[in-house]
Amino acid sequence: MADKRNNEIEETKIQGVNGPITGWLDGHTILVGLMAYPILHTMSPTMHNNAFAKLGLNGAYLCFEIDNEKLPGAIDAIRTLDMRGSNVSMPNKKKVIPYLDKLDKTSQMCDAVNTIVNEHGVLTGYTTDGMGWLRALKKDGQDFAGRSWRTANPGYFQNQERRRRPGTWRRRIPGPGGYCSNQPFG
Repeated sequence: MADKRNNEIEETKIQGVNGPITGWLDGHTILVGLMAYPILHTMSPTMHNNAFAKLGLNGAYLCFEIDNEKLPGAIDAIRTLDMRGSNVSMPNKKKVIPYLDKLDKTSQMCDAVNTIVNEHGVLTGYTTDGMGWLRALKKDGQDFAGRSWRTANPGYFQNQERRRRPGTWRRRIPGPGGYCSNQPFG
């Protein structure tokens, strides 16, 4: 929507399920999303669209209610619509793998994907849960180098570590004597 007086683009606000999509929506808008079932409870659009607005990025993050039956068509849509990518949640984290072109090392080890990136029609699957969790803790000032620690209800992170290091639930943290342990307390 052009302002006729000074030819500036007005900010577009569209009310989504979890709040407004704020920013520029035009032919250059980067489309990303989340594929899961069920989906309506998620706050992901609010978080990502607010980040786009704060960073001044021309992007829109949408939710797509995709179960296993709809998954092949949804993956085709990423290419067809030239989406930049999508997050993937249950029940699709394992089922999505055969429809992708490549997997990163962590996804291969975990046999699961939570992020798809579209690079000119080549879809690569990534698993970012574990490292994202560790980076968030580090950013919060937690330093695990040289320390042992345990996670309570680690969920998918636990599965990543178990697959990454079969036969053990411990992960080496850089520094003397540092490990992540997913063993029960006690």
